[in-house]
Amino acid sequence: MIQNRNFLGAPVSIVTERLFGTSPTLDDLPHFRTLDTNPLVQRTLFGRTYSPEESQERLAKFMRHWSDYRFGEWMFRLADGAFVGTGGLFYDVIDDQDVVALGYVLDEPYWGFGYATEMARAAMQVAFQEMQVANVYGVIDPENVPSRRVLEKSGFAFVKDFLYRGQWPSALFRASR
Repeated sequence: MIQNRNFLGAPVSIVTERLFGTSPTLDDLPHFRTLDTNPLVQRTLFGRTYSPEESQERLAKFMRHWSDYRFGEWMFRLADGAFVGTGGLFYDVIDDQDVVALGYVLDEPYWGFGYATEMARAAMQVAFQEMQVANVYGVIDPENVPSRRVLEKSGFAFVKDFLYRGQWPSALFRASR
């Protein structure tokens, strides 16, 4: 699937102005469940909530991505340890091309405080400066105006509307180093 695995790895922990992120562990399952079972959080993702088994598999997938590729999405928390959300980089396939994509999901109480932009900007710095990635892609629900603002503030430009994975109407964005 992935043709170019020559990227330098990402740090397993990352610190921003207000957040710290760590690579996921099995202890993060309750946080995945919080995100996966909230219909408001899932509304602009894939439009459905997840079973406990599906959340376990999603967490395992996040962990495998880190072990297979030496980068992935971090679990972000406030200084007091409160879980805010996930964010970071992952391999994806868009238009039959292997790409590095940006992902972020925040727990509902943390919406509207700039945390998603903070996560996205930190991930982009890692992508361009440490990993030396040429392009990073972002895929969002075209009706998710706050997420569009996060991408635009993080250096992304709109590319096109398309069907993500052949089924979800989405907007594609790209940022270049």
